[in-house]
Amino acid sequence: MRADHVYDVCIITTIHPDFDNRIYQRQANALIDAGLSVCIVAPWQFENRSRTDFEYVATAYPERRLDRIRHGWQTYRAVSKVRAKIYIFHDNDFLPWGLLLKRRLNCAVVYDAHENIPEDILYGKDWIPRPLRGLTSWAFRRVENFVVRSLRETMVSVPHLKSRFEALGARAILVRNFANFDVPPDFSNAEGILYTGDLTRDYGVENLLSLAREISKRGVRIPFRVVDRFRDDDKMRQYFKRVVESEKLKVELLAPVPAERMPEILAMGTIGLSPIPDLPNKRLALPTKLFEYFAFGLVALASDIDGTRDVTDGGRLGLLLPDKDMTVWADAIERLIADPKLAESYRVKARAASNELYTWSGERARMIDYVKTLLDGTP
Repeated sequence: MRADHVYDVCIITTIHPDFDNRIYQRQANALIDAGLSVCIVAPWQFENRSRTDFEYVATAYPERRLDRIRHGWQTYRAVSKVRAKIYIFHDNDFLPWGLLLKRRLNCAVVYDAHENIPEDILYGKDWIPRPLRGLTSWAFRRVENFVVRSLRETMVSVPHLKSRFEALGARAILVRNFANFDVPPDFSNAEGILYTGDLTRDYGVENLLSLAREISKRGVRIPFRVVDRFRDDDKMRQYFKRVVESEKLKVELLAPVPAERMPEILAMGTIGLSPIPDLPNKRLALPTKLFEYFAFGLVALASDIDGTRDVTDGGRLGLLLPDKDMTVWADAIERLIADPKLAESYRVKARAASNELYTWSGERARMIDYVKTLLDGTP
């Protein structure tokens, strides 16, 4: 970092993993390519970065959840040494520090919100004791609402957050996480069932195991591949591995790769899964993996819930299936294997939608226009 330089944008994350796709591949790369100077403050191994035309401040990664309280303050201290015209932060634990940053510097501070946190606390944060989730969700919503009203500048990844934040009087720019990788000209799909999403209860880890059991019981001969995205939940990782090994399920656990190498993973399947349970927090989400499946020619099998129903255009772009009955999912897989023309019809429609409706170029342009508008308003 150059201490005497004023950057156009400072991008901040406290806990997102190294070179997170939205933060680095989508946001930072787009802003740098648009000619803006960028400094990133993050707990990343920056020596592994794929480009060198930005500055950075490396922070320590919090090893425990309780460390995140102190880590927010430490990140704020690091950010305070970066002179920028605009600050964009990506983590809800930085909310109070983002507000302090705005009040101290009197500049544009943008909250980039990726998740519906109040709902996620109620239905997806298993580490919070169940009796405390209602109070914690209520308290977080109050804090988030207060900070959003004060900042008045937000970027969001889902329409629900756009509506919610605009009702609070903030500007909310929708930048959806559409597939942002180029499909190589020689790209081809290897036969297989593939899951690339997070491996948690509210993302459907039990559904994946149930489907693997059903496929095994039927003797369906097709590789079943799952990317190891348990993140720091070793308890869930060990549980998943124990079930696979003890029941002799034919599930291959793939090592995660940096975002720019996702095409290598997407080449390892012809059928892409999104078996999300019908939970209130997931009804508000837009599963990023579906957009990637569409772009890279996988036939998408998705739970028939709000959000995925919209993304698949009511089932036109992929098969919508009951979120709890994995026998129906196994039926659909057998049908696709037996009828290549049916599978190809879904691929053609999904690829067309990816090229015409779900294009990252449109989201990228909206984000850049928004940031440049903020820059035009800075003294």
